[in-house]
Amino acid sequence: MIKISKRPKKTEKKSEDLLKGLFSSLFNDPDAIVVKTDNYGRVINLNVTAQRFFRFSLFEVHGKPFVGTLIPLNQKSKIPFPLISRRIKSSPSEFITEIMKKDGEKGLVSWSHFSLNNNLGDKSGLLYIGYDITNFKDICKPHEIGGNFSWSIFDDIQVFFVVIDKKGKIIFANRKVCDLTGYSANELRSKDISDILFPMQKWIDNLKEPFSNDKCYFSMEYPSKTKYGEEKFISWTISEIKDSKDNIRCFAATGIDVTFQKKLEEQLRHAQKMEAVGRLAGGIAHDFNNILTGITNYTQLALKRISLKDPVYPLLKEIDILLEKASAITSQLLALSKKVPFSPKALNVNNLIKQMLNFLRRILGERIEIIFEQAEDLRMIMADSSQIEQILMNLCVNAKDAMPEGGILKISTENIFIDKNNCFNKLTKPGYYVCISISDTGIGMEKSMIKKIFEPFFTTKGEGGTGLGLSIVYGIVSSHGGFIDVKTSPKKGTTFKIYFPVTDFKEKKEKIVKEEIPIGGNEMILVAEDEDVVRDSAIQILEEYGYKVIGAKDGEEALDLFFKYKDSIKLLFLDTVMPKKGGKEVFDELKRDYPLVKFLFTTGYNIDEIRSSAFPETDIYFIQKPYGVTKLVKKVREILDSP
Repeated sequence: MIKISKRPKKTEKKSEDLLKGLFSSLFNDPDAIVVKTDNYGRVINLNVTAQRFFRFSLFEVHGKPFVGTLIPLNQKSKIPFPLISRRIKSSPSEFITEIMKKDGEKGLVSWSHFSLNNNLGDKSGLLYIGYDITNFKDICKPHEIGGNFSWSIFDDIQVFFVVIDKKGKIIFANRKVCDLTGYSANELRSKDISDILFPMQKWIDNLKEPFSNDKCYFSMEYPSKTKYGEEKFISWTISEIKDSKDNIRCFAATGIDVTFQKKLEEQLRHAQKMEAVGRLAGGIAHDFNNILTGITNYTQLALKRISLKDPVYPLLKEIDILLEKASAITSQLLALSKKVPFSPKALNVNNLIKQMLNFLRRILGERIEIIFEQAEDLRMIMADSSQIEQILMNLCVNAKDAMPEGGILKISTENIFIDKNNCFNKLTKPGYYVCISISDTGIGMEKSMIKKIFEPFFTTKGEGGTGLGLSIVYGIVSSHGGFIDVKTSPKKGTTFKIYFPVTDFKEKKEKIVKEEIPIGGNEMILVAEDEDVVRDSAIQILEEYGYKVIGAKDGEEALDLFFKYKDSIKLLFLDTVMPKKGGKEVFDELKRDYPLVKFLFTTGYNIDEIRSSAFPETDIYFIQKPYGVTKLVKKVREILDSP
């Protein structure tokens, strides 16, 4: 059984890197007050805006409770702390609290919060994103409204401001609201607020509780659509407006655009899902690699032992070819978490697509017409060709499924320059990109589906779909520093545009060199591997080439055998993860006292990750599972012949 504690542990750093990447823009937002707490409500980070607003440095409040330090204790019941509920809500929520600054000055802040997960899926704290609405509250305090009062004094304030009568009709909307909706002030006047900004009945229901407790304001967040169909998320603060006799005359609402904040929240939640699926995929890939190693080793041994004229030989050869393709699936699984070991090289996408066209035509069938339009002088990208092939394969198969009656699949390439004014979001870097466009004439999707299609396990194919195809595409594109844009509508097809940053490196034509298996030897080798099929097949390969081999099923047995045959053993071939003791523990116990003994490690996980986490300062030989006869024998001979 594999001990989880022996797996590579870089998750904490990767999670922090992920958070820093997604929220770098938000932390630098001069308007956003960002506070990060642990599970017990203790402050662990403030952005610069928060430090200026509260007039506390991070050093002064680090480790102190949010409530009682930055939030008055009488506001405690309003804050969804795990300190109070012992639970963290998984979905974002909004609320308003009073705050107190270092010098005692009070204010009002509208907060959004959501939970943060670590890479084990456990709750690791809360992130609070606030906006100062102190002045907005003053605007919305109960006023004595006279007949000559003019709302136009609010026309130039830099927040959304709208006044509604008791029936939900708009009395006044300032210029900011006009800009948001695309309507003029005259067009908005007398329109029902439910048709423009938020549902009146839901608003009234939400107002009942706070107003019954003599509170003059309420906060809620709601998506608003502009006149041209664009969706914006607005955080609204709503208040009663009373006359001199304390009768409600109307309601006033002020709003702040939190669309970008919502997008960041969605990206973080999606990234956390990808991390969770990536961990699952890593375990599956490891187990799958062990099975593939055994099948590959025995297949290649069988090929070596039978004649080329044997009728079984071509069948075994076909199995060997299929095994190579099967081993690529492990890379696809690892791509979900961006942990796939890949070899980026300067790549001309046009050449790659042309090489795939015949294969794609066979896969998609005669009812799908494939059109390829290539850009002249297409720039190079730095990418792993096998992973770009996987992107094309997944998207083309999806396109086929979207055209059950047949149709046209169009693949095109072009050079694109994206400047800072045309970036898809604040995380997109301006510069030159190569765009791969894949369009179909299929059934299409509702635009609301676009937000979900890259989520792990989300599928529109019913029981026939795994929900991993587009997640794999997302992981590969992200690991290459690219991004994806999707255009779709029902019955009008779907277009995926994949953007990869260009490189100045030139494509190198690789020479095809026939691999020759080196002559074996008679040295003694100790093979330690907990999977029987992998251990037994490796032993047979090495014995086939003349080596004396002894096997161990775990690290402790490997040490016992080593001390028994230490004068004869020249090489230890160790799996990195084994029960009782793994390869790293065996290495640590032997290397100092037996410096002449050589080591070769194998793993079904990512070699680069294992090397950097377990052997950061040591020059160690590795071989990735599944390895097969040629790779294993060559690597063993290389190590034994090395000085």
